[in-house]
Order: sequence, then structure tokens, then C-alpha cells
Amino acid sequence: MNVFAALVPEKSAGAGPFYDVNLYQAPDGTAWIAECDAIPIATEAPTIDALIDRVWEVAPEVAELNGHKGNLRLRFLLHTSALT
Repeated sequence: MNVFAALVPEKSAGAGPFYDVNLYQAPDGTAWIAECDAIPIATEAPTIDALIDRVWEVAPEVAELNGHKGNLRLRFLLHTSALT
């Protein structure tokens, strides 16, 4: 498993926990999938770059609706074996 973190560039890192977002390639290889039980979100996109952009689109609103306060900090965990 590879691990990397990404913060929204226009926001300060702030304080608070990181939320782990698991990234997987679909079994048929046609899409990438992101899941985070803590926020909670699940979404997909055709490329990993598009997937990370998609997560940053939906995660702030979903997190706020679920009681998260403050800056959102995400840690993306790239799983190198496909879902089965």
C-alpha cells in the first residue's frame, strides 16, 4: 500500500484529525474508487487524478452535514491490489 496526503492548497492545514480515504482500482480496471467511512463518502472516477479531485468536491459538504467542524484534512491511502 502506498500512502500520500493532500491538503486543499487554498486552505491552511489547521488542526484536527486526518480522515483516511481509501483508493482502489475497480476489478475490471475501468475506474478508481474512493471510500471513507468516517466522513462518510464513496465515489468513483475514470483516473486517480480525477478521483482525488472528485473527493475534494464532495467531501467538505458531506463532512459538514455529518458534524465535522473546521478545516478538512484528508489522507489518501492508495491500495495497489484491486478490489475483489
